[in-house]
Amino acid sequence: MACVPTTLSLNGNVPFFLGDTCLSILKDALARIGYDQLVDLPKVADFEGYTKRTLVDTPALVVSAARWRAGACSPLHGHSDSAGLYRVVTGALEEQRFVPVNAELKFSIGKLAAGDESYLPSGSFHQLRAIEDSVTIHAYSPRPVDSVSGISDEDQLRIDRARAEFTANRFEQPA
Repeated sequence: MACVPTTLSLNGNVPFFLGDTCLSILKDALARIGYDQLVDLPKVADFEGYTKRTLVDTPALVVSAARWRAGACSPLHGHSDSAGLYRVVTGALEEQRFVPVNAELKFSIGKLAAGDESYLPSGSFHQLRAIEDSVTIHAYSPRPVDSVSGISDEDQLRIDRARAEFTANRFEQPA
């Protein structure tokens, strides 16, 4: 079953989905990952920012784990047509996220500590930065064609508009 978002709600500046079958599927997948599957994650080499290992790989679901070095940053990326959920197991990360709202994107920035989760519906983009050494687990449904997909020129324009709107709203002076 592919994940299809059903209802958008807003909690402050961070969009999230309620009553979403996909979110339930992804949460269940992460709940099935045992600590023993994370203990022997590869160490991050001196020249790398993070390492990632696939734990589950089916056409309907992919689950992976990553070990992050403090200061490491992923590129701004999407996950093809997949929805994704990730959880911080240890450490802390900052996430910049662009979530679809109608034909545009909504930009937000948040800090995630151990135990926190972030859900990205299909069509979202995000960038992660490790504030400290961290371990994360990620679930995607369906399996992404590209787990770190690039950004088209059209999507880059939507991202730029979302950032500009966020900045304008953040620094807008009361009349």
